[in-house]
Amino acid sequence: MKPKHCVLIVFLLAVQTHFAQYTDVINSNRPSESVSAFAVGQNIFQLESGFNMIREEFKDREFKYFGFNTDLTARYGFLKEDIELVGSMLYQRDELTLMDEKIFRNKIKFIQLGAKFMLYDPDRKEKKKKPNLYSWKKNQPRFISQLVPAVGVYAGINYYFSNNPFLIYTDTKPQFGLKGILITQNAFNGGYIFINNFFVDHYYKDFSSAGIITTLTKSLSQRYSIFLEHKFGKSKFYDEGSIKIGGAYLYWKNIQFDVSVGKSYVTTPDNLTAGVGVSWRFEDNYKEQLYRTNRPKKPKDKSSKEEKAATKKNKLALKKTKKNKKEKESTTPETDKK
Repeated sequence: MKPKHCVLIVFLLAVQTHFAQYTDVINSNRPSESVSAFAVGQNIFQLESGFNMIREEFKDREFKYFGFNTDLTARYGFLKEDIELVGSMLYQRDELTLMDEKIFRNKIKFIQLGAKFMLYDPDRKEKKKKPNLYSWKKNQPRFISQLVPAVGVYAGINYYFSNNPFLIYTDTKPQFGLKGILITQNAFNGGYIFINNFFVDHYYKDFSSAGIITTLTKSLSQRYSIFLEHKFGKSKFYDEGSIKIGGAYLYWKNIQFDVSVGKSYVTTPDNLTAGVGVSWRFEDNYKEQLYRTNRPKKPKDKSSKEEKAATKKNKLALKKTKKNKKEKESTTPETDKK
């Protein structure tokens, strides 16, 4: 793909959203490979995991493998709504055919630790405005304003175990690699969400790769959604171009199931993937924090100093009157009482 074509794709698919950091239902990155610009919300803990069948082949290098991998990602909203800590790992088990030799591989491919920070939310001011109760149309954002993207960044570090059979070359010592993502996200009327990830990954020695992942998601209903994703990447050893489609089902507000299938349109390498996954959110800590922040306070007494003084004076006068009456009754002769 020519550079000018890449620039055109980036321009046409630049994106934004109307999501708040915390949402009423789970907001998962699965099953796409891209990540959203928004964090899960302060004190929210979320797990996302998937099981994938994989086949990959370099036809011109007599290199191919078939097997499966499973991934696990943990997300936690840290300190404030805009920050998220992320930890993930990928385990792979496959049979590699290299020339005429077959090699069985079975190991954790990498572990990654990182953090995501939301730089800019164009709808932050709009969310504070009161809705128009008489017009649904006026509450819908204008298309021009939707072209301004929400922007986030992610930075992480990959850890590769020693003698890792999945790397281009093996090393007897553990290795580290960096990963960085610039994220843009847009939401358009009709339940359409666009996300772009401009990434640099495995940044160490000669194995680094860079590219863009673009995802279009469409909500079909409150429970179902579908997505279409394009990934383009390039490194010293391979070029990557693939299309992925899939869908998600919201089983409960904190549980989501998903399914996806992907296929490359290049032969360097030619790959095919199919997988299922689940996402789960624990939000009790967020609810507790929300209650502490928003619990009702005792109403303040807004009466003036003069009113307070007058009230106090009336109370004293009433108390004095009762006392005088009591004393008068005690001094009255018994004959008068009869």
